[in-house]
Amino acid sequence: MLVPWQQSRHLAKVLPNARLVLLEYGGHASS
Repeated sequence: MLVPWQQSRHLAKVLPNARLVLLEYGGHASS
């Protein structure tokens, strides 16, 4: 799931079994 970066930490907290993965290099989206 791609989400606005501003919401990523919040979603990782509230979604069951969610895992936040930060990519150092991603451009517009990583595959």
